[in-house]
Amino acid sequence: MENQPSTLPIQTTPPVDTDVHENKDIAALGYVWILAIVVYASKKHSSFARFHARQGIVLFILSIVVWFVPVVNRFLELIVLALCVMGFLAAAQGHWKELPLIYPLSRGDWKGVRSSWRIIVQAIVDTWNHLRQMIRSDKSETPYGIAVQPAPKAQSKLTDSVSKQ
Repeated sequence: MENQPSTLPIQTTPPVDTDVHENKDIAALGYVWILAIVVYASKKHSSFARFHARQGIVLFILSIVVWFVPVVNRFLELIVLALCVMGFLAAAQGHWKELPLIYPLSRGDWKGVRSSWRIIVQAIVDTWNHLRQMIRSDKSETPYGIAVQPAPKAQSKLTDSVSKQ
């Protein structure tokens, strides 16, 4: 009984969730505009497909609402499209990805939408303030950090042209 190998098999890969494995392609189609409704209605026993179909339905409704928003509708359409692509790729890879703002809406959780919205707005404001600081600091300096002073001849020509007007 010396140095006998263990008779228990060692599992090297995690168990495969059959619902995810069987329905990830169908779940990905849930992000293709109106097909979300078809996926939601046809896959009643798949929690994975219905999870992604609910998010797809919210994106479908948002894409219609965005049409009626003047001026920024193209920008909002790009955001909806980006979220659709994120969801499509996540579903095709078998991930339970909760899309920002969309997931709480798909559950009917308005408090979750408010908190997600606050996080997104704060990130935009922080980015905007950071960009403004960068632009202000770049106005007085060149890319190499040296302050730009006009040459004396160029400065005198500039003042002469301004005084003639």
